[in-house]
Amino acid sequence: MGRESNLWKRVREGMKDHWEATRIECHSALGVPDVYYTMKGSGSMGWLELKRLEEWPKRINTRIKIQHFTPQQRNFIKDHGKLGANVFMLLQVEEDHLLLTWKTCCYLYDGLFNKRELIQIAEYTCPGKLDFDLLSFILN
Repeated sequence: MGRESNLWKRVREGMKDHWEATRIECHSALGVPDVYYTMKGSGSMGWLELKRLEEWPKRINTRIKIQHFTPQQRNFIKDHGKLGANVFMLLQVEEDHLLLTWKTCCYLYDGLFNKRELIQIAEYTCPGKLDFDLLSFILN
């Protein structure tokens, strides 16, 4: 099972009381995010792209670029975000988790941020275990 699949398993289990979510495995429509969700209670809907990097760059000023973040994924996130959709990326690096808005994701594709900058602009940063109540509040 892939590393992003392991992240999905943890998120799916931790969020089960907060949302109804569908893992999207769509090979015919390139760029569609990994998860489509509807929040319980509010009915708020959105998209969540899951990404994982093995480790932070060794040098503090090294720009972070996710090699497996495709132009199609960036375009989907940007296009739907501009229309007002809830679109996020949950990025795991080592044991850190960052929730990024669609705007930040677009710049991440271009490798514009180092570790410190990315942590500062993340909507939510969690070293270690995810706080699913807080994640639910933000996704809502």
